[in-house]
Amino acid sequence: MMTTPFPGTRRPARRRRNRWSRRLGLALALGLTVAAASASPAGADEAEPSNGVPDLGANITVFDPSMPVGEIQAILDATHAAQVDN
Repeated sequence: MMTTPFPGTRRPARRRRNRWSRRLGLALALGLTVAAASASPAGADEAEPSNGVPDLGANITVFDPSMPVGEIQAILDATHAAQVDN
């Protein structure tokens, strides 16, 4: 057990450490909040086409559960044929 030179006094180093820990925590929380706000702009859902399917890029194919299996297989066969010789 550590004793202090004067009974009833606190060690100032511990208070400074707590103060810096609190400041660091607040700074990290503020940084994460700002990063999250900038990563998801308010108008992101306006960029979606009117049919409800987002544009995921040229290399993405989205299959709907209501699509016939033959249609899905034809798309997969065409994609495979395009990639076989690559």
